[in-house]
Amino acid sequence: KRIQLFDSNGGYLREIGLRANCTSLDFTKSGHIIAVTPGDVHKISLFSKEGQFVKHIDSEHLKFPFHISTDEEDYITICDQESNEVIAISPDGTGLVTRIAASEHDQSIMCAIYHEETACFFVSDSKADCVNVFDENGNFLYDIGRGSLLYPVGLAIDKCNNLIVCDTGNQRLVIFTTEGDFLSETEKCFHTPHFVAISKDGNLLVTDYEKNCVCLFH
Repeated sequence: KRIQLFDSNGGYLREIGLRANCTSLDFTKSGHIIAVTPGDVHKISLFSKEGQFVKHIDSEHLKFPFHISTDEEDYITICDQESNEVIAISPDGTGLVTRIAASEHDQSIMCAIYHEETACFFVSDSKADCVNVFDENGNFLYDIGRGSLLYPVGLAIDKCNNLIVCDTGNQRLVIFTTEGDFLSETEKCFHTPHFVAISKDGNLLVTDYEKNCVCLFH
């Protein structure tokens, strides 16, 4: 029931106490922390980077949000596990932008990110063992990694427009083009790679769920 902040070298800075477990967070364009706490009545909260509470973002469009991401205009993309949808909402949570029936498998959508350059949503489906791609209107386009991924979870797109996938079941990261072409993979140096992010200086950060740590790669 907390968020911990570290500097770029891994030095501990501070923590933010929460009323419920946090399943996902992101930084907004202004540097605020936006966090998902499904067990809380408000579900989504905004904090300053100094740890001060700013406001709750309540949305009638959400039931049980699990993963959150924001784009360059602070529009919010949510994986909602109860409705089994990817839901894009306005920065204040009131406006519905897109609603995507992202999977036929219950509670299988683990991560969704919107990529501005391709105007597409990339959604990991842990039970279909692939990443599904949808246009900004929610129309299915194609899938990535089917037959090679096992329980994919976290996603990120780097500055070279490569899609990085936490291939959790295979204990590795796999890198594709945004069109779905395989580029490379890491060795099995993880136990349970769960989520992945790219820092402003291009470093790669991966949470390892079972090892209780964050791995940093240059």
